[in-house]
Amino acid sequence: MRYLKDTFLYLFVYGKGKRFLLMFLSTLLPSALFAYGIRAELLFVNVISPPDYKNWGELWLSYFSPAYSYIAIILGIFVSVLATACIMGTTIRHFRVGTSSPKQFFRSFNDYALPSLLYSGMNILIYAVAYTLYTLFAFMWYNFTSPIAYAVLSYIVFFGLAILVIYIMSSLTLWLPFMCIKGIYSHNALSTAFYQSRSKQKMLLPGHFTVGLILLATALISYLVSKIWYIAWIIDTVGYSVAYTVSLIFITTAYFGENSLPREDFGVSPYKKRRF
Repeated sequence: MRYLKDTFLYLFVYGKGKRFLLMFLSTLLPSALFAYGIRAELLFVNVISPPDYKNWGELWLSYFSPAYSYIAIILGIFVSVLATACIMGTTIRHFRVGTSSPKQFFRSFNDYALPSLLYSGMNILIYAVAYTLYTLFAFMWYNFTSPIAYAVLSYIVFFGLAILVIYIMSSLTLWLPFMCIKGIYSHNALSTAFYQSRSKQKMLLPGHFTVGLILLATALISYLVSKIWYIAWIIDTVGYSVAYTVSLIFITTAYFGENSLPREDFGVSPYKKRRF
């Protein structure tokens, strides 16, 4: 829980919430695009009141918005690379030298664009594989079980895959910081991050579970107002943006903690013992 606590202290306590506001606003555009293409409330809508699925393809597509969803998702991917690079650059600079300003925010893109692209691509690949497996199982339950059994079994598979994804993401916690800070090639950084995280899951899992809970709460709240699509879209956007921000700050905080690096953002000498 230490790194999760450090994450929330950095975002909401130190700086009096200004850091969170800057990063939250920077993730709003990609989050809004993702929220338009991937509606979180459909996790409940498509299971509790499923339409008539004629084949697996229809079920797979049913979790996306019908109009321009793919364009929104593709644009969201490109914009998320920009946001990720700028947030990582700003946070790493603040941790290392103790200074941060909005003027420096976009200067980090050139340095961290490629690592951010690789990291975003890996995230999308992991979620796409998990989503495809979920819809395959859901389609099987839909055809061979009752509606109630379909709902129960679908959620069992969903939460099982969600736990698996969270574990995989926790194993890759240090991957992006390794690429950004050490400048290590992606495959070497990936293997190093996985090796270093093997015995640290108790420290790394809480952050990713928290991100998952934020997304689940977002889906539930937007489902309750799903009849008004633009309200649900706003809720999805806010939830995605909060989860996005917390995730990036958590992996950076965990990297500095696991590698015992001094943090200058506390405003104290790196040789003094840190106090809360």
